[in-house]
Amino acid sequence: AEQLIPVFAVPPAGPTPIVRTLRQVLQEKRLEIQERKLLILIATDGVPTNDNDQQETKPLEHALRHERNPINRIQVTLIACTDDNECVGQRNF
Repeated sequence: AEQLIPVFAVPPAGPTPIVRTLRQVLQEKRLEIQERKLLILIATDGVPTNDNDQQETKPLEHALRHERNPINRIQVTLIACTDDNECVGQRNF
């Protein structure tokens, strides 16, 4: 546990490419989804961004609502690893 203290002392920085990563997982698992359900857990410390650090809140909402096919076989849970209320408030889809 003491080894983790320095890791969590550094504030988060850089892009949070959730949309790109979600789409990649959906693509890689598309055949498996036909045979069994898929649970995706996304643990994040920030607002979804692209690789250029531009916000992607609307694209994430679109991916969650329209790119999970079939939607009833793919469950997604977002886990906010932050105490920043502004970031958490944006994840109410």
